Amino acid sequence: MFSFMAEQYEAYPYPYRNPEEETIGKTRTHLNDFPEIAHYRSGGLMTFDKDYRVLVAGGGTGDATVHLAQEMARYCPDAELVHLDLSSSSINVAKKRLEKIGLGGRVTFIQDSLLNLPQGKYGEFDHIDCSGVLHHQKDPLAGAKALRSVLKPNGMMSIMLYGLYGRLAVYEIQKIMKEIYKEGDSLDDLIRCVRQWIHAAPATHPFKQALMDVVEKDDNEIVDMFLHVQDRAYTVPDLYDLWDRSDLELVTLRPEIDYNVCARLPEGMLRDRILEMPLAKQQAYGEQLYSAHAIHLMYVRRKGETATPAPRPQDHDMIPYILPFGLEFRQQVISIGLVNLQPYNTQLDATHMAILSRIDNETPIKDILKSTAQALGKDKALIEEAWLTVYEEFRMRGFMVLHKFP
Repeated sequence: MFSFMAEQYEAYPYPYRNPEEETIGKTRTHLNDFPEIAHYRSGGLMTFDKDYRVLVAGGGTGDATVHLAQEMARYCPDAELVHLDLSSSSINVAKKRLEKIGLGGRVTFIQDSLLNLPQGKYGEFDHIDCSGVLHHQKDPLAGAKALRSVLKPNGMMSIMLYGLYGRLAVYEIQKIMKEIYKEGDSLDDLIRCVRQWIHAAPATHPFKQALMDVVEKDDNEIVDMFLHVQDRAYTVPDLYDLWDRSDLELVTLRPEIDYNVCARLPEGMLRDRILEMPLAKQQAYGEQLYSAHAIHLMYVRRKGETATPAPRPQDHDMIPYILPFGLEFRQQVISIGLVNLQPYNTQLDATHMAILSRIDNETPIKDILKSTAQALGKDKALIEEAWLTVYEEFRMRGFMVLHKFP
């Protein structure tokens, strides 16, 4: 197998992408919509200007960079976007993808390790995206500290790290492949072994379907998941420890509902006792109860900075924004017409549907509620109550945020 991570990504750029298939709006990544960043960074205010600097640390073949380049072209066209990666092969794919959609000149590409960021050659950044990178570092703490060293005051980072409980089957297969490996084996041999192992697993295997979904993909996916040089996963307590030791702190885990243990528990002693505990402990219990986190999505900031209050749905100047991964859920809810949403057993009726159908990511709350009240002939107070329900159900699932322009 590979002895160094750079060798792996030169031979198998990850994720595999065909630049000729890239189109505007096709590639969307978690945590990188500017309205979502504004929601958690600046109370929803879209304060992005020409001095705004964004770093994609470990940008790979460019998913986050392609998404962010489109966001910046829309909201702050004169701002700077930097893509940093170890692999020239991956960088070349990212460049071609951006050229295909006419955004090739918007990004600065740097072939380097994020561990060299503290040297100061590339300046500081208002926002840093680092998705699926730190868990492949030999020393993730050193990587986190390197990112912290170039994060501006009041800046924020969007992070994805592997979750332990949802990847147990992955680590079982990694262990087996390391045990059967003999010097001289090619990656093609090992890729074939991974596929044979997963195909041989019986239907009763708890992760059979999830593994089959992966094994049918390209070789790059197999190598990254099952044959990686370096790979570790995190529990919620691990996350808090990593950020604390890096002089950073968690802003939020996304989606919040997946870490909210009390949302799934009935009223009673167990729920009451857990509610008395610190939030970090509650989230750890939520992770254990859910027990399926293959990844953790989160925003972090410099430790000790004063947090801007979150935008309030009662501020009717705010604009509701349904995130790309929530659009399908919105359509499903509207098409059904009467929905009983878990875990709170929330009933959504025609009034809620009318509000949802009017959210276009551009119209402020006040106009949405006014239009809904006029169309249904209902009292404004009832419409307001329905809106708050809609917002909370979509917010906690990571599907809706609030933003407005200064």
